Amino acid sequence: MKGRIEALMPSPPLERIAELERLVHRIVDDLEAGRDCDALIVQIDAEAGMPGYTRNTFIELHGWTSPREFAELAALGRPPAVPDLTEQEIEECLNFIGGGEPETHFYLGVLENSFPHLPVSDMIFHPQEELPVARLAAEILRRGRTSGPILL
Repeated sequence: MKGRIEALMPSPPLERIAELERLVHRIVDDLEAGRDCDALIVQIDAEAGMPGYTRNTFIELHGWTSPREFAELAALGRPPAVPDLTEQEIEECLNFIGGGEPETHFYLGVLENSFPHLPVSDMIFHPQEELPVARLAAEILRRGRTSGPILL
């Protein structure tokens, strides 16, 4: 049985991922050809839960991911904020980060949305001091409790 954190990750149908991948290719092709694709970008942004995709997202796409992985990420939608994350659940999120492109972005998004007043990404990828996962989870929770309210 899946735990609460693992259950947050949706399982979009392969057809939806393929449809989004075609849309990503179309946007990239239109950008490269100098055609207007703003409506397509708005469409994929809405389908992905409004993460804020822009023309630059797709211009820089090949520098950080493939169209397929981007489609998989977009199909997951916006990661939720979980206002009552436990230290163990934060640790689970941290363990999922690095599992693959869509999983990393999704679980990082869960942490960032759950602790909007913390520089979660910096704490994970650019720490002042390297911490074991359990200690990092404890630090995120400690700082999260003192940094302000969790916004949903």
